[in-house]
Amino acid sequence: MCLVIKEKSNKQTAKKDIVVYKFLEQRFDKDIYRKYLFATITPFMFKEITIGNTYVSQLNREVIPSERGLIKTDRVEIGLHSMADKQDCIKTASHWVNEGRNQLIVRCVIPKGSQYYVGTYQGSKSYASTAIQYVEVVETLTVKNLYSLCQ
Repeated sequence: MCLVIKEKSNKQTAKKDIVVYKFLEQRFDKDIYRKYLFATITPFMFKEITIGNTYVSQLNREVIPSERGLIKTDRVEIGLHSMADKQDCIKTASHWVNEGRNQLIVRCVIPKGSQYYVGTYQGSKSYASTAIQYVEVVETLTVKNLYSLCQ
């Protein structure tokens, strides 16, 4: 996941807890490594997650020039990524649902005192932060309920 930020965006410090949403994969299929069978993991970095725990990361902003060097994109790839809106998170996660894995929509908190950037991911307001607490699963997207949740 890559957070796109504005050129003049500055790293901020949370003055209070910020409620955000994140999607996790609930795998119950046999992957080639058998490592994540029946696990809850992040879909991009494959980090196993326990609901209730707080995780920390570095936060790194990069400026990426286009192929021709005319346009630069500021983005954050290293950090704990999350989305501001539950429905945007559901729509994004819906692309990952299949028979071998569900997507869990988790209410999370960027804890007070954490550093973060605000930007967009696939056009939706999103965050990248130094810490995130996974509070509770609020939706489970399956092949059977996907259509009703994405309306």
